[in-house]
Amino acid sequence: MFLKLFVAFLIVLLSIASEISEPLGKTKDNDSFDVKVFGYPSWDNRIISSVNATLVKKNVTKVLQGIKSVENNKLLLLTYLENNNQTKDYLAIIQYTKNGNEWNMKFFNIPEDCENLDGSEKNGVTKFNDTDYDCNLGGIELK
Repeated sequence: MFLKLFVAFLIVLLSIASEISEPLGKTKDNDSFDVKVFGYPSWDNRIISSVNATLVKKNVTKVLQGIKSVENNKLLLLTYLENNNQTKDYLAIIQYTKNGNEWNMKFFNIPEDCENLDGSEKNGVTKFNDTDYDCNLGGIELK
């Protein structure tokens, strides 16, 4: 008896699942896409210290990812799930201390400063499209 109920339940679930045309989590009205900004920062540890980065939306000054500590010669990755497809203008900001007391900032306009702006594949990274928004900043030298 229990086996018959289980098989019937399984058949119903499979028939419902076969009618789903969109992937789970995505609907036609859902224009969200992933924003990923990445690069490899490097600096002279004797001159540069306290390096942090953040991602903000241009003209809104909304912080998308909180301040993140950055390591020398390690991958910097800033991510955000954009809920609509209206704005694709972002600003990656790297803040650091120079010579122990001089505070500096380096700005990257996204997508203008991305190495992969042309849309061609480079190093196997997906380029700008409606589902993902990947920006390769390449090597970032802090002076």
